[in-house]
Amino acid sequence: MNMTQKTTMRTLALVLAGCSLALAARAQSTGAEIPAPSANYAKGLLGQTYVGLGYGYTDLRNSSVNLQALRFEYNQPLNTGFDLNLGYTGARTSLFTGNRNTQQSFDANAVAFLPDRVWGRPYLSVGGGWTWVKNAGVKDNSFLYQLETGVEFQATTALSVTPYVKYLETPSLHIDNRWRYGVKANYWLTSQWGVSAGVGLDNKVNTTYALGVNFRF
Repeated sequence: MNMTQKTTMRTLALVLAGCSLALAARAQSTGAEIPAPSANYAKGLLGQTYVGLGYGYTDLRNSSVNLQALRFEYNQPLNTGFDLNLGYTGARTSLFTGNRNTQQSFDANAVAFLPDRVWGRPYLSVGGGWTWVKNAGVKDNSFLYQLETGVEFQATTALSVTPYVKYLETPSLHIDNRWRYGVKANYWLTSQWGVSAGVGLDNKVNTTYALGVNFRF
């Protein structure tokens, strides 16, 4: 990874971290202290109406190439224990042999979970969508489907930690890193603003690091 790529990654991470700190400072400046958590404030992301923006950096094993991605998602509870999650992801690799591989995808996911558990919320997510890729100037696309399961543990009043397993398939693209394993966390700075982070591996042992912000309605 060259110095330009390192600078880009650090800049994006610092921007997200800076936004989070600014939000925390703003919340503290508008009152004596951050309000005490309410019943909903003490929960994680499941069952919440929120929008999220995240940055991901993937270190591709045995390669000097890395992958950077931005993801936007919207989560809407439809009923107790049932959410609809919509997402868009745009990604591209670092420059190699004069080219960059790019990818865009849209997905919609139905998420069922067991609510109102003090220790945590087990969940199962089933989704589908479409992805477009451009590799060395050659364009292709495919339907995608994905399954994810995990448990959103309530570690503290505002902090939730979620270990998960995910399977992602794009039948027309013949991608073989279908399995993803990882852990992600969300911390509510205020009743509306939160920060998230995560780390994961796929079955080709590529490592992905993620950082993001969430706004709850």
